[in-house]
Amino acid sequence: MAAFDSYRLQAAFPFTISLLTVILSIFMVESPYYLVSKGKNEEAVKNLRWLHDKAADDSMSAELAEIKSYVEEQHGVVISDFKTIFSPGNVKLLGALILIGVPGTINCNTVIYTYGSVIIQDVDAYVNGAWFTNVCSTIRTLCTLLGILTVKKFRRRVLIVNGLLVAAFIELACSFCFHLGRELNYKSKFIAQAISGLLFLFMLVKGTTVSPAFSVLKPEVLPHRLKECYMSLLGFKTDILSFIVIKSYFWLSDILGMDYLLLFYSSFYMLGIPCAYIFIRDTKGKSLNQIRIDYGSTTCSKK
Repeated sequence: MAAFDSYRLQAAFPFTISLLTVILSIFMVESPYYLVSKGKNEEAVKNLRWLHDKAADDSMSAELAEIKSYVEEQHGVVISDFKTIFSPGNVKLLGALILIGVPGTINCNTVIYTYGSVIIQDVDAYVNGAWFTNVCSTIRTLCTLLGILTVKKFRRRVLIVNGLLVAAFIELACSFCFHLGRELNYKSKFIAQAISGLLFLFMLVKGTTVSPAFSVLKPEVLPHRLKECYMSLLGFKTDILSFIVIKSYFWLSDILGMDYLLLFYSSFYMLGIPCAYIFIRDTKGKSLNQIRIDYGSTTCSKK
């Protein structure tokens, strides 16, 4: 919202977007799983065809049968069963998601999102802080739109693993530029512009690869009817790590310097790569039932 000067505009913008979301939700296609659970099989088939972009004469009987089997299985779920929520398979999956999601919080983007242009204060003689913040806000908005396209085109594992790898090297390059800048007493305009450019590139890569892919992956792989519990735990993890990153930024940057601090942030991306490569299996194009089988998550404890 740094692009706006008026508080009225700042208030009107989220109100308008929220109102638009409510209006568009009226025309939203309902989940076939929900419709089958309510006995509306014909409407479920119609929505399946729409979601898969298939003609009316294309048979959806196989997928409908799989959905019915999945929904019937859930009728026996005891969602209050503590052992089900924290069963070994589910805890392993939750732990893997936490490890993969850690780099999404411990990075320079969290600092920029919270403190704006303070991350480039050493080179603010060559890079305007307001301009930097406005460009970051624009990139963040564009990434939200571009992420919809990338997550539809590429597989989740490809986006996350490659996104973590590229983002890690960008942060390393930015760390090296900060190191050169400190050696030259931050009097090089070229290095200052390189730092700002690399930070923009980091946001663009993260926002079109890791962030959208991980956001889609979480509800896909987490067990049915237990998603709310696990999503809350993942959200709690993100909030705690964000708090630590934000509160520790100033004293860590004073102790380590920006070059070593970014090197420290980059190491978390490097640690996230093997976790993503080992634990993530492709979910694109698969049904929820097949994803549950692939990940071996426990969805129910029978009555």
